[in-house]
Amino acid sequence: MSIARKFYSTLLHYIRLLIEVFEMLIVLGLTILIVVAFAFFFKDLISIRLVSVTEELNIVITSITIIIILIELLRTFIVGREEAERYVSGFLEVGIIILVREVAVSAISRDEML
Repeated sequence: MSIARKFYSTLLHYIRLLIEVFEMLIVLGLTILIVVAFAFFFKDLISIRLVSVTEELNIVITSITIIIILIELLRTFIVGREEAERYVSGFLEVGIIILVREVAVSAISRDEML
């Protein structure tokens, strides 16, 4: 095997290793964010006062959709490790969830989307 081919093979090995490390850091970070989002969601549920139903409903829907988005992102990275083409469909699913969230929040608060 030539020196250039050996160098190329070694370089690819280290690049794949670096990508795996970053993916694991992203999965770990998303897991921590999901735990924190659940903690804030339960804190919001405990502190609900029925003064303004619209605001409270907005807070609950926002918290739930953020949790769903984070879980979808986590699922996308986990599944993407097995099938690389699943990254695109996973990010599309997350985009649709974000769009639905924005429409629901604007409908509840009766604001126009820009």
